[in-house]
Amino acid sequence: MVLQQILILLLVFSPTLTVSTDIATPFCVGSQYEYSYSSEITLNQVDKFNFNAKAFLFAYGMSQCEETEGVLMRVDLFGVLNCTAVQVILTDAKLVSVEAKQHGHDIIEHQMNLTQWFSFYQRQDGLISKVRYPEEEERAVLQLKKAVTSSFSLRLHEYVRKKGTDKYGGWAYRVPDLDHSGTHSARYDVKEDSKMVTYSKIHNDFENDHTRRKDIHIMKETGHINSIQVLDKADITNSAQKYRSKEDPPPIKASGIAHINLITKTSFDPASITEPSGLILDSIIAQRVIKDPLSYSKASSKVYSKLSLTENCYPNIKDTDCVKTIREIVNIIELMRDEDIERLATRFLSCPLTSRLEYVFAIIDAFGMCSRASCHVALVTFLNTSCIEREMAISILPHLATFKLPSLFAIDILDQLAFHPTHFPIQLHNHTLSNMAVLALGSMSATLKESDPLLSNKIINKLHRMTLPHDHDRYRRENSVDSENKLSSKSTGLRRQSSLIDSLGNAANENSFNFLKSYIESEHAPSILRRSAIHSMRQYDTDEVRTN
Repeated sequence: MVLQQILILLLVFSPTLTVSTDIATPFCVGSQYEYSYSSEITLNQVDKFNFNAKAFLFAYGMSQCEETEGVLMRVDLFGVLNCTAVQVILTDAKLVSVEAKQHGHDIIEHQMNLTQWFSFYQRQDGLISKVRYPEEEERAVLQLKKAVTSSFSLRLHEYVRKKGTDKYGGWAYRVPDLDHSGTHSARYDVKEDSKMVTYSKIHNDFENDHTRRKDIHIMKETGHINSIQVLDKADITNSAQKYRSKEDPPPIKASGIAHINLITKTSFDPASITEPSGLILDSIIAQRVIKDPLSYSKASSKVYSKLSLTENCYPNIKDTDCVKTIREIVNIIELMRDEDIERLATRFLSCPLTSRLEYVFAIIDAFGMCSRASCHVALVTFLNTSCIEREMAISILPHLATFKLPSLFAIDILDQLAFHPTHFPIQLHNHTLSNMAVLALGSMSATLKESDPLLSNKIINKLHRMTLPHDHDRYRRENSVDSENKLSSKSTGLRRQSSLIDSLGNAANENSFNFLKSYIESEHAPSILRRSAIHSMRQYDTDEVRTN
């Protein structure tokens, strides 16, 4: 009975959390079992959504002879109303692969370590004896479940009757496998200011120490939930004895106030979804909330709207917001895991970019300002994609040149852009970009001088081979004095040679000193190259440079 109540709680109170199991089915080693869960959620008799999940659970390394701890599978999807099908495959005793589909298209793939969440004990006869999850995760798990439940209630207020400043919202649930059903409803007091609308749950006369308090804040300009504050002193152990009926389920245990940001529109129309807007970011936010709910409270859904880069998400942005936006995005990215940053970069590249260049530059600058190596890789990935625009590449290259931890991947891409630009899309076949890549390589060589001197010298040697010391006699034989000014202003070769000299200055390698000196001391070297050599020589802190 206790196990059944726990499973009911997990199934009922979190529409985005599905636990599939059957306590009456023997569980044997080496066998494969199929568990299915079907739930019909009716939203105030107006909007319906059917959620179906099928899970294949494989008994891995479990003994029938003794009570052994195993893993109880869970399906964790955020923004579940936007999904039409979910398939979960347990690959071993720890990892599960989750794939969600919307209108036949994959919208999210994720792997999670199940041992961090739920586990079960198996008796000798193969039956599951009890279910548990770690106490240290209990608060975060349940706070997240409560926040999602609150958002479900809130998004229904447009469908139901209104009375004064009160708005009603609720949803009905039914779990056929467990023969359980019930309703969840709430009444909210509505307050508005210039920026947001606040919904506070109104309690009846039975308010006491076990009462939940919810304040939900919605940005008026964007229509997105900004934050949900949940305070609940209810104790699931004590309260479970009081609520036995199917119509009146027990409250969820949580303590403290959790500030949780959700990208959830107050109105939902499944037919309007044409691409996975915000779902990947929803998953990122929710994963981080579980680990550190207070950190993500600082990031508003306004910032995530900008991150989503969709044409209709935030059409009235002002240019004056860009600096603030970059700072906020940097704070968010610094908290993300490497795989989430890669996923965000992939989503960034999949969006229509040309009409929202102010957002594009904000994202690029945010990635460039971050100290994470994965951000550096993401910027290089932007360069190596077919949808890259010339303006984007020009914005990316300075960030790559100044990054403190350059990667081999970045050096390889910049080397190709500098010396083999035909490997890139045709819009990047530009001498200016190639010369900028040359300058970036010199800066990277200087950065690597202490951490990886071999790689730094390898870059310098290639620049030396491309530059070569100045041979003023040969140059004067091939170019007259009268044509020098014309060559300096129009010659692509001279501009490339000037960039190579500037790059040697950026690298400030002692082996390059004589290269630069040969251009400065030559009376017949082109003026553009002599100027570049003089500027580059200033990077060398030597007595000879200071004297001259």
